[in-house]
Amino acid sequence: MHTPPWFVLGAGSIGCLFAAYLSRAGHAVTLILRDRNTVAELRRAGGIHLNLPDGDGARETVACSAISLEELNTTEQSLSIQRILVCTKAHQTLDAITGLRPGLDNNAQLILLQNGMGVRERIQPLLPTTTIAQAITTEGGWRRSAFEVVHAGRGETLVGDTRTAAEAEHIAASLGCALHIHADTGFASRQWLKLAVNCVINPLTGLRECRNGELLHQTDVASLTRRLCGELRLVAEACGQSLSQVQLEQTVFDVMRGTTANQSSMWQDLQRRRLTEIDFINGYVVRQGHSHGIDCPTHEALLRAIQQKEKDLGCA
Repeated sequence: MHTPPWFVLGAGSIGCLFAAYLSRAGHAVTLILRDRNTVAELRRAGGIHLNLPDGDGARETVACSAISLEELNTTEQSLSIQRILVCTKAHQTLDAITGLRPGLDNNAQLILLQNGMGVRERIQPLLPTTTIAQAITTEGGWRRSAFEVVHAGRGETLVGDTRTAAEAEHIAASLGCALHIHADTGFASRQWLKLAVNCVINPLTGLRECRNGELLHQTDVASLTRRLCGELRLVAEACGQSLSQVQLEQTVFDVMRGTTANQSSMWQDLQRRRLTEIDFINGYVVRQGHSHGIDCPTHEALLRAIQQKEKDLGCA
């Protein structure tokens, strides 16, 4: 039986990390890149350079096919995307999905693997027959250069938010590789826990220009984490998810310790003078809070600070 290839949309740290591991496991993988120049750059590099974790210094070059969004829309070949892992930044997803719609199979499986919340609600109306699942990951990765990714910390990837548990299990199994990927029946609560991690680590590392583990040694981080988790807990409860303050704070600090060498995606974006996902992270908490009459001043302060830094740096 023919197994359809995996397409990976977005070649940031997580997109490159998953594309490399899927390819290493024998899957046919095609990266969907911005333009022909970026495709040519990948080909010149010979593939994705993967720096393996555990401090052994091992580095592999993993072959990977690529196509640009422009080629997707102009190729004379019949191209049917049946399985796609979406690793673009949250604020870029709607435009990217619109661009690849001509190549999407009517019954495609689309898995959102990105920071923040609120994207699925925006793209589902565009793709009424597409199965859209969501995934969250605690794998630590950062890019040393365009197609060189450092796997900085091992974690796990959870798949959920599907119509049935069996569907989530099938999707998780289809992503089989050396990464720890599985379905989770408690996905919604885990998604809020992941959001809490992003709401603390991403903006703080972006503003302070430091790696995740460096936050552990900064004296005000514990109190900031307490306030951020407290505000998020109230919003999550209003949205139907009951989470404990202790669980939220512990999860945040566990990720800091587990990804000490990692550069958060938000700090990486700011270093490259690119817009961040802040609107789908702390911004999501602020908007949901407002809709339920809950003030989130700490989240709002970080939202404004990152937006100001983006403006100062000329991010686009």
